[in-house]
Amino acid sequence: ANALSNCPLESEEEMSDDALIEYLVYSDVIKCVFEEEMEDVQAMMREVQLEMKPALEFDAKYKLDDLEFHIFAPTIIREKAKK
Repeated sequence: ANALSNCPLESEEEMSDDALIEYLVYSDVIKCVFEEEMEDVQAMMREVQLEMKPALEFDAKYKLDDLEFHIFAPTIIREKAKK
């Protein structure tokens, strides 16, 4: 899939250079906003976990750790792949 796979136009040839640039810039802006939102969610999840874990029973701690792994592992894997 190329960068235009979600573009409403049928093909790259149908876009002018200006329209293509605008589309790619807009896509990059959306990506940045999404990444910032994910960072905020991750920070909030970590805060909640730090506050909750001491008060939880063993099973609840295990489930919270499992949830944490499933949420954050893909992000960590992507970050390592960028390096």
